[in-house]
Amino acid sequence: MDVDFRIERATPSDVAAIARLLTAAELPTAGVDKGIDGFVVARDGQFVLAVAGTERYDDAVLLRSLVVAPEARGCGLGARLVDERLMDGAREGAGEAYLLTTTAEAFFARLGFVAIRRDDVPDGVRASEEFASLCPASATVMHRAIDVRP
Repeated sequence: MDVDFRIERATPSDVAAIARLLTAAELPTAGVDKGIDGFVVARDGQFVLAVAGTERYDDAVLLRSLVVAPEARGCGLGARLVDERLMDGAREGAGEAYLLTTTAEAFFARLGFVAIRRDDVPDGVRASEEFASLCPASATVMHRAIDVRP
């Protein structure tokens, strides 16, 4: 599929579209409305094709809620959203990124993330709702340093 999209900050009016994408991908929707400032969406016109969010914890970000609509997969959109969220975190002073995944370990490994033990995650990130209750204990925990690009 040839996808023409623009990436922009999510707004409260995007919450329903974001929730539909997350629900379809069997990802948690809790906290999206409260943390909408940490989300970006990719749009094709008015249609939300993809979403990614981050939550900030001291000098780290927790990447959450990355999903690309099935019809828009395979064109690099997911990687672009991850890069945008991590660079935004770097601009705000974060140097580390963490995530939990049950299905996309290979995808995130291609983006430089490596699997780590839960015990290696900073306390602030580990106390997040995502770690504490939204994702199963069997989820793979991944980490990567955020390299600041010129």
